[in-house]
Amino acid sequence: LRCTVCNINNAAECSVCKSAAYCSEKCKKEDERLHLMVCKQFATFVDKNPRPSEKAFTAIKLEPESKVPELVWVQGRNYNDFKIFEMGASFNQPVKYTFLGDDNPRPNEVRITSHSTPKFDLDHTVAFNFRDAFFYDGSKTNECVANMANGKHKHRWCGRLVVIAWPG
Repeated sequence: LRCTVCNINNAAECSVCKSAAYCSEKCKKEDERLHLMVCKQFATFVDKNPRPSEKAFTAIKLEPESKVPELVWVQGRNYNDFKIFEMGASFNQPVKYTFLGDDNPRPNEVRITSHSTPKFDLDHTVAFNFRDAFFYDGSKTNECVANMANGKHKHRWCGRLVVIAWPG
């Protein structure tokens, strides 16, 4: 396994979620604040939320009013047709909806294939999907992003964001 922070080989996997790995206490400490926000969710997500279809995969949803990211099932590979499955209130049935809204949100995507500090290529692609119409549609500032970045984000993200990743 490679370290989540610095990409060094032979990192130790998180014993709780098994979704992150660290080569040292320094790297673990550097990622600790963000990791603690999703660690327990990763550990229990599949058991609590069975996969709604074979084509579904996990994603991280960042709601504007929330302080903590949420794991969800997503289906589709093109940001224009992503669907999120959330557990409905009645009969525990999944509810499917377009992830950015059905009101012409001008969906956009930023793909990341390398880590910036330290610089290394990722073995996967991470995509941030967002409403590009947020400047004029009244979308609220995304408090979840602000909280995750500890107030040090360089861009004013607004509206709902969904982060997905896939190999390559």
